[in-house]
Amino acid sequence: MGVARGEAQRSFLSARYLPDADGRLTPERPSRCPRASDDDLVCFVVVKEWCERECGPGHALLAYRCYAHGGFRVYPLGWRRYSRASLLGDGDAHLAAVRDGAAGCAWPESAHHGQTTRRTQRRWTAMWSRLVGVDPALSDDARLRAALMLGIDTLTLHGGANQIRAGPTSKGGRALIILSILRHLHPVGLLHRLLRRGFECREWGMPIIDVRGEAPLFNITKS
Repeated sequence: MGVARGEAQRSFLSARYLPDADGRLTPERPSRCPRASDDDLVCFVVVKEWCERECGPGHALLAYRCYAHGGFRVYPLGWRRYSRASLLGDGDAHLAAVRDGAAGCAWPESAHHGQTTRRTQRRWTAMWSRLVGVDPALSDDARLRAALMLGIDTLTLHGGANQIRAGPTSKGGRALIILSILRHLHPVGLLHRLLRRGFECREWGMPIIDVRGEAPLFNITKS
């Protein structure tokens, strides 16, 4: 059964999972829940249970209960509600779709032994083109918002969109342009900005990122 779009677009809380005294990956207890902005009620958050996920991130997630707003899970950085892979960081299959496309490596047309397919590769590559603002279908206003959020000039994004529009995109053209844009972006806080872009593009809900200390740095150029 598919997930309703409205359900997938609910706000979510993302935080670092770090080893506790027993070595178990655990997030810090949040002071507020993802629905805290819904009303003026004060959050009172307590641990509810540990939850296993069939698809990633390789360890259990901690679920909390807010007595004012209800239950919620804390997702590791880069993960979100119903995602099957991380956007950036460990297990970033979404970006692997772009890297493989840029290298001319097409995923299989049919799934075998849990493999992701060519259709998924195309879908994730199209998503990335929207996130970084080079999808030709974006309006000038939407491209400007992408440039402001990502910290890049609109001329670069317009140039990338024009290259994709001119085609062909079947031999890694779109993927190469996406990687080129990503390499222009400052890596510190990049995940935060991309998650906010995904919310702006209605790919997922509003990200509430609880990172105490410095913003994480992600190297998107890794192979």
